[in-house]
Amino acid sequence: MIKTNNHNNSNENQEVIFLKKALDEKDQSYREVVQKLQTLQTHYAELHTAYNLANQTLQSSTSPEFAEQITRLQGALSVAIEEKTSYQSELRAANSKLLAFENENKALKEQIRASTGSSNLHETEKKKLNEEIDRLARQL
Repeated sequence: MIKTNNHNNSNENQEVIFLKKALDEKDQSYREVVQKLQTLQTHYAELHTAYNLANQTLQSSTSPEFAEQITRLQGALSVAIEEKTSYQSELRAANSKLLAFENENKALKEQIRASTGSSNLHETEKKKLNEEIDRLARQL
């Protein structure tokens, strides 16, 4: 019976370790996606600023160089917006997965706590019964 409890505790400990590792990996993935999104937003802001500056310059001067620069900036801005949208979708998906893992982890922790508490209670009862048996055996 003690071996079974030790085996169960070992399995539970391994499961907890596995879940913590999986959660850490998901957290790292989430942080990476957030970092990519922040970098993309910075690039987007820089492109937007450059676009506005070039557009203002174009309005004051009709040089073909500026018109070409505006066209290139518009293309780059379109790409940046598409990437931002893609990263936002990834971020939402990663956030959703993270919440699901957190909920699953919470439920498993509750199961482990309940099963550990129950086995500890049984161990305490067994110990008391063994002590009572020893006491009665000594009296005989």
